[in-house]
Amino acid sequence: MPESHAALTKAKEEDDRLKIQRVAHQMKTSISIMGLDSWLMPKLDLLEDHDRGSQEIQETVLVVRTICQEALQEAQSFYNHVKRTASPT
Repeated sequence: MPESHAALTKAKEEDDRLKIQRVAHQMKTSISIMGLDSWLMPKLDLLEDHDRGSQEIQETVLVVRTICQEALQEAQSFYNHVKRTASPT
């Protein structure tokens, strides 16, 4: 997921719509594994749509990036918590 997040950011900065579409499609498996389908699947579908305007694409990329960033931070916090509680003292 971090790699996809970075690739989506770069594609947005370059305004590369084909790359945005490709990354959005690739992200679908990761978001499903993370349980983010209900929040992100409609947005990734929109990013894959060839008929959307540039402004709508840019705004949707920002929403996807924000949700992914928050999910990654939450996953990192959970991992750190599990690591602390599972470590022998």
